[in-house]
Amino acid sequence: RLRGTAPGAQILLARAFGTTRTSMDGNTTDIIKAIEWAMQRNARIINMSFAGSRDPAIERSLSWARQRGIILVAAAGNAGPTSPPLFPAANPAVIAVTATDENDQIFRGANRGNHIAIAAPGVALFLPTVGSDYRMTSGTSFAAAEVSGIVAMLRSWYADESAQQIVARIATTADGTTGEPSLLTGAG
Repeated sequence: RLRGTAPGAQILLARAFGTTRTSMDGNTTDIIKAIEWAMQRNARIINMSFAGSRDPAIERSLSWARQRGIILVAAAGNAGPTSPPLFPAANPAVIAVTATDENDQIFRGANRGNHIAIAAPGVALFLPTVGSDYRMTSGTSFAAAEVSGIVAMLRSWYADESAQQIVARIATTADGTTGEPSLLTGAG
Protein backbone atom coordinates (compact mmCIF):
# COMPACT_ATOMS: atom_id res chain seq x y z
CA ARG A 1 0.00 0.00 0.00
CA LEU A 2 1.28 3.46 -0.95
CA ARG A 3 1.13 6.46 1.39
CA GLY A 4 0.43 9.96 0.15
CA THR A 5 2.22 13.18 0.97
CA ALA A 6 -0.19 14.15 3.75
CA PRO A 7 -1.61 10.87 5.09
CA GLY A 8 -3.44 12.64 7.93
CA ALA A 9 -5.35 15.00 5.65
CA GLN A 10 -9.08 14.61 5.20
CA ILE A 11 -9.84 14.37 1.48
CA LEU A 12 -13.14 15.45 -0.03
CA LEU A 13 -13.94 14.02 -3.46
CA ALA A 14 -16.01 16.28 -5.70
CA ARG A 15 -16.97 14.82 -9.07
CA ALA A 16 -16.92 17.61 -11.65
CA PHE A 17 -16.41 15.46 -14.74
CA GLY A 18 -18.92 12.88 -15.82
CA THR A 19 -21.35 10.76 -13.89
CA THR A 20 -19.24 7.59 -13.87
CA ARG A 21 -15.67 6.79 -12.83
CA THR A 22 -14.59 6.43 -16.46
CA SER A 23 -16.35 9.49 -17.92
CA MET A 24 -14.26 12.58 -18.68
CA ASP A 25 -17.11 14.86 -19.79
CA GLY A 26 -17.17 18.14 -17.91
CA ASN A 27 -18.90 21.48 -18.15
CA THR A 28 -18.87 24.85 -16.44
CA THR A 29 -21.90 24.15 -14.28
CA ASP A 30 -20.52 20.90 -12.87
CA ILE A 31 -17.12 22.47 -12.12
CA ILE A 32 -18.75 25.41 -10.33
CA LYS A 33 -20.99 23.04 -8.35
CA ALA A 34 -17.92 21.05 -7.29
CA ILE A 35 -16.11 24.22 -6.14
CA GLU A 36 -19.19 25.40 -4.23
CA TRP A 37 -19.63 21.92 -2.70
CA ALA A 38 -16.04 22.02 -1.45
CA MET A 39 -16.53 25.53 -0.02
CA GLN A 40 -19.71 24.44 1.80
CA ARG A 41 -17.69 21.67 3.46
CA ASN A 42 -14.97 24.12 4.55
CA ALA A 43 -12.26 22.81 2.26
CA ARG A 44 -8.97 24.59 2.86
CA ILE A 45 -7.35 23.43 -0.39
CA ILE A 46 -8.88 22.73 -3.79
CA ASN A 47 -6.85 20.63 -6.22
CA MET A 48 -7.88 20.94 -9.87
CA SER A 49 -6.41 18.33 -12.15
CA PHE A 50 -7.91 19.59 -15.37
CA ALA A 51 -6.95 22.20 -17.95
CA GLY A 52 -8.83 24.07 -20.62
CA SER A 53 -9.74 27.46 -21.98
CA ARG A 54 -10.49 30.46 -19.77
CA ASP A 55 -14.02 30.45 -18.36
CA PRO A 56 -15.18 33.66 -16.62
CA ALA A 57 -17.85 31.83 -14.60
CA ILE A 58 -15.31 29.36 -13.21
CA GLU A 59 -12.93 32.24 -12.51
CA ARG A 60 -15.64 33.97 -10.42
CA SER A 61 -16.06 30.78 -8.36
CA LEU A 62 -12.31 30.54 -7.87
CA SER A 63 -12.23 34.18 -6.79
CA TRP A 64 -14.88 33.49 -4.14
CA ALA A 65 -12.95 30.46 -2.92
CA ARG A 66 -9.72 32.45 -2.71
CA GLN A 67 -11.49 35.24 -0.80
CA ARG A 68 -12.49 32.59 1.76
CA GLY A 69 -8.83 31.69 2.26
CA ILE A 70 -8.90 28.49 0.23
CA ILE A 71 -5.61 27.66 -1.49
CA LEU A 72 -6.17 26.74 -5.13
CA VAL A 73 -3.80 24.32 -6.86
CA ALA A 74 -4.06 23.32 -10.54
CA ALA A 75 -2.24 21.21 -13.08
CA ALA A 76 -0.51 23.32 -15.74
CA GLY A 77 -1.68 20.96 -18.46
CA ASN A 78 -0.18 18.34 -20.74
CA ALA A 79 -0.69 20.02 -24.12
CA GLY A 80 3.04 20.54 -24.66
CA PRO A 81 5.52 23.39 -24.76
CA THR A 82 3.83 25.28 -27.62
CA SER A 83 0.38 25.34 -26.02
CA PRO A 84 -0.99 28.64 -24.76
CA PRO A 85 -1.53 28.83 -21.00
CA LEU A 86 -4.48 26.72 -19.88
CA PHE A 87 -6.94 27.42 -17.09
CA PRO A 88 -7.53 27.26 -14.19
CA ALA A 89 -3.72 27.06 -13.76
CA ALA A 90 -3.20 30.35 -15.64
CA ASN A 91 -5.49 32.19 -13.20
CA PRO A 92 -3.25 34.38 -10.97
CA ALA A 93 -5.10 33.21 -7.83
CA VAL A 94 -4.07 29.60 -8.51
CA ILE A 95 -0.80 27.77 -7.84
CA ALA A 96 0.06 26.44 -11.31
CA VAL A 97 2.01 23.18 -11.06
CA THR A 98 4.14 21.52 -13.70
CA ALA A 99 5.73 18.08 -13.60
CA THR A 100 9.37 17.01 -13.45
CA ASP A 101 11.15 13.67 -13.60
CA GLU A 102 13.60 12.09 -11.14
CA ASN A 103 16.37 14.32 -12.54
CA ASP A 104 14.30 17.52 -12.12
CA GLN A 105 13.82 17.76 -15.88
CA ILE A 106 10.51 19.19 -17.07
CA PHE A 107 7.92 16.68 -18.34
CA ARG A 108 8.10 16.81 -22.15
CA GLY A 109 4.31 17.05 -22.44
CA ALA A 110 3.93 19.87 -19.89
CA ASN A 111 2.68 23.32 -20.73
CA ARG A 112 5.15 26.18 -20.23
CA GLY A 113 4.75 29.84 -19.32
CA ASN A 114 5.30 32.58 -16.78
CA HIS A 115 2.18 31.49 -14.88
CA ILE A 116 3.92 28.30 -13.67
CA ALA A 117 4.41 28.67 -9.92
CA ILE A 118 6.19 25.44 -8.98
CA ALA A 119 7.26 22.02 -10.19
CA ALA A 120 6.82 18.66 -8.48
CA PRO A 121 7.40 15.00 -9.35
CA GLY A 122 5.02 13.92 -12.09
CA VAL A 123 6.89 11.63 -14.48
CA ALA A 124 6.92 7.81 -14.39
CA LEU A 125 5.05 7.57 -11.10
CA PHE A 126 3.73 4.25 -9.80
CA LEU A 127 0.17 5.11 -8.82
CA PRO A 128 -3.14 3.36 -8.07
CA THR A 129 -5.73 3.12 -10.83
CA VAL A 130 -9.49 2.69 -10.72
CA GLY A 131 -10.05 -0.60 -8.96
CA SER A 132 -7.15 -2.15 -7.10
CA ASP A 133 -4.38 -2.02 -9.70
CA TYR A 134 -1.25 0.16 -10.03
CA ARG A 135 0.52 1.54 -13.10
CA MET A 136 3.28 3.90 -14.20
CA THR A 137 1.90 7.23 -15.36
CA SER A 138 2.98 10.82 -16.01
CA GLY A 139 1.39 14.26 -16.09
CA THR A 140 0.98 17.61 -14.41
CA SER A 141 -2.17 16.41 -12.59
CA PHE A 142 -0.07 14.07 -10.47
CA ALA A 143 2.39 16.87 -9.69
CA ALA A 144 -0.53 19.12 -8.67
CA ALA A 145 -1.76 16.42 -6.28
CA GLU A 146 1.72 16.27 -4.71
CA VAL A 147 1.74 20.05 -4.21
CA SER A 148 -1.77 19.89 -2.72
CA GLY A 149 -0.44 17.34 -0.21
CA ILE A 150 2.45 19.67 0.64
CA VAL A 151 0.00 22.54 1.14
CA ALA A 152 -2.04 20.31 3.48
CA MET A 153 1.06 19.53 5.54
CA LEU A 154 2.06 23.20 5.71
CA ARG A 155 -1.46 24.21 6.71
CA SER A 156 -1.31 21.74 9.61
CA TRP A 157 2.19 22.78 10.71
CA TYR A 158 1.57 26.53 10.37
CA ALA A 159 -2.13 26.68 11.27
CA ASP A 160 -2.02 30.40 12.09
CA GLU A 161 -0.61 31.42 8.72
CA SER A 162 -2.84 32.86 6.00
CA ALA A 163 -3.26 31.30 2.59
CA GLN A 164 -0.92 33.97 1.18
CA GLN A 165 1.76 33.09 3.75
CA ILE A 166 1.50 29.38 2.95
CA VAL A 167 1.79 30.07 -0.79
CA ALA A 168 4.84 32.29 -0.16
CA ARG A 169 6.38 29.57 2.01
CA ILE A 170 6.07 27.08 -0.86
CA ALA A 171 7.65 29.46 -3.38
CA THR A 172 10.56 30.43 -1.13
CA THR A 173 11.43 26.93 0.06
CA ALA A 174 11.21 25.08 -3.27
CA ASP A 175 14.30 23.09 -4.23
CA GLY A 176 16.17 25.02 -6.87
CA THR A 177 14.81 28.42 -5.86
CA THR A 178 17.01 31.03 -7.50
CA GLY A 179 14.97 34.07 -6.65
CA GLU A 180 13.79 34.33 -10.25
CA PRO A 181 10.87 32.17 -11.42
CA SER A 182 11.56 29.97 -14.43
CA LEU A 183 9.17 29.67 -17.38
CA LEU A 184 9.63 25.91 -17.06
CA THR A 185 9.47 25.20 -13.37
CA GLY A 186 8.32 28.36 -11.59
CA ALA A 187 10.00 28.67 -8.18
CA GLY A 188 11.54 25.23 -8.44
